[in-house]
Amino acid sequence: MKRKLPVLLLTAAAFAARIDDLPALLDKFDEALQQRLLKPAPKTLGMSRIMVRPSFGHHFAPVRSDKRDFMPENEHEKQLIAALESRGVQLGVYLFGEDILKHDANALNFRALKGPGAITEGTPRPAWYPSLAKTRAADENALPDWGEIYPIAQQAMKTFQTGEPGFATEIGTWTIAARPALATDARCVHCHQAAGSKAQLGDAVGGIVYAYRVKP
Repeated sequence: MKRKLPVLLLTAAAFAARIDDLPALLDKFDEALQQRLLKPAPKTLGMSRIMVRPSFGHHFAPVRSDKRDFMPENEHEKQLIAALESRGVQLGVYLFGEDILKHDANALNFRALKGPGAITEGTPRPAWYPSLAKTRAADENALPDWGEIYPIAQQAMKTFQTGEPGFATEIGTWTIAARPALATDARCVHCHQAAGSKAQLGDAVGGIVYAYRVKP
């Protein structure tokens, strides 16, 4: 007689409980990342301020053996990551700047777009990054790669410059959400203007793209 295996499928109610508060959780996580961007340190600007592996002056290059590319710095961030992972959320982050409107994707400009970084454990990274040779077959379940996100980031930057707060779309099973990174501090304005930006206080100097889903 065959042994009965335990039922591991979630009921509809349990599944709904895992995802109902996802938008609010992601908003809180975005607030945490925005705070990081406002508090840079030498050679930890932008993506280097978010991810464990620094990428100052070049494309982001993850180490695939890392469980995730993000390390919580305080109790609030630890609670957010725990909440996301307990719900089975797979989450990736891409960071882009104003240069995304000056170059097309073929230029592979690291100042235009970086990512994706895997925020939660178990988030499948894409096979290709501009900084890494493609060493394995593409996984259709992985995060959208740099090239797939590029036109979305371009469109996001255009809308941010008109004052729009962000938008959401989809790529396959992934929900894609774009949020502006605003120059809310005089230091932000000075730094970006020194790099050639014409941004003023309160203007968007770039943005963050989030790709997320509940683990299939």
